[in-house]
Amino acid sequence: MAYRAAAIVLVRINAPAGLKLFTGFDTVICVTSTATPTAANETINRLYTGFIRLDRSATVLKPGGGAAVATPGSEIEFIVSYKNLSSSEGVGNSLLTAYNLVISENGNSAPNTWGAKTEHIVGARDDRGGVILGDRPGSTSLTDIITSLEPGQTGVFKFKRKVK
Repeated sequence: MAYRAAAIVLVRINAPAGLKLFTGFDTVICVTSTATPTAANETINRLYTGFIRLDRSATVLKPGGGAAVATPGSEIEFIVSYKNLSSSEGVGNSLLTAYNLVISENGNSAPNTWGAKTEHIVGARDDRGGVILGDRPGSTSLTDIITSLEPGQTGVFKFKRKVK
């Protein structure tokens, strides 16, 4: 490389296991000249441990509204809300887009027990138009595939089950 020439340097950072999810960790990158050791530059970047958050809830539906108890014949609506937490806070940050995000709900996989105790009601939906697999009578597993989720975007995946 010629004297005083610019160079592009790519840095790969491997995060240690066990870091708290959805948290930014400062990562200092220091570059020092081999020709002039006093010439250095430090940049603080942040490493994020996850940028898609899922929140799950279930509500027993009672005809006419009000609180309901899950008894045989009642319906339960399962809701999975998802959000891309990536934001442009700070200077020079890269925004993260999730592609082909897959949300899987299996009623027979612990800690879930709804697969054996309820029957699927066809009509699962995703308000962002995700492709839903398993939305058929007798299903105990559903998968929602969202093509892309831009920074800050949210969505909701819903399905219903009938208590046996």
